[in-house]
Amino acid sequence: MTIESSRARAATVGILLVVVASFAGCGNDGDTTLPVVPLDTSKPSAEPATSAPSPVAIVGVYEAVEFYPACGNETLEHLGVTWSPIANVGFRPTDPTLQEKIDAVLAREREPSPVSGIRGLVRVVAPGPGDDRGTLVVWADGVARWVSESGELDVWMIDEEISYNWVC
Repeated sequence: MTIESSRARAATVGILLVVVASFAGCGNDGDTTLPVVPLDTSKPSAEPATSAPSPVAIVGVYEAVEFYPACGNETLEHLGVTWSPIANVGFRPTDPTLQEKIDAVLAREREPSPVSGIRGLVRVVAPGPGDDRGTLVVWADGVARWVSESGELDVWMIDEEISYNWVC
């Protein structure tokens, strides 16, 4: 049904109510005042008021991206963007001041990542087979997730510069 046909139907219903009310008042001791019937001229909303926000879209999936997060403060340069790690999946950030950032990242609904790791954590250990190359998934809000080919390393990253409070 179009907006125009909805308005025409509302106007017809309003006129009928006025006519019926005037006939109803005929045997009413001379009271000839007609009730005022307001017409609903509001336009229907294009989107329901209760619609949930859409999940953040994936804008890129890049395979064979070389990276090794040995200490958690290494940045990844990819296609002109510097990605800073904020936490390994399943672990708290190494720097407690990054907890607010990871909470904000995890609070947003996202399109599901096509890859996931087994929540590994490395601290200055030589990479094993498939640990230093993986898939980088990038979402539209400046968040990325890098998962090693081995599946042992799984890191959330953001496209903001972070000053880490430790040296590796």
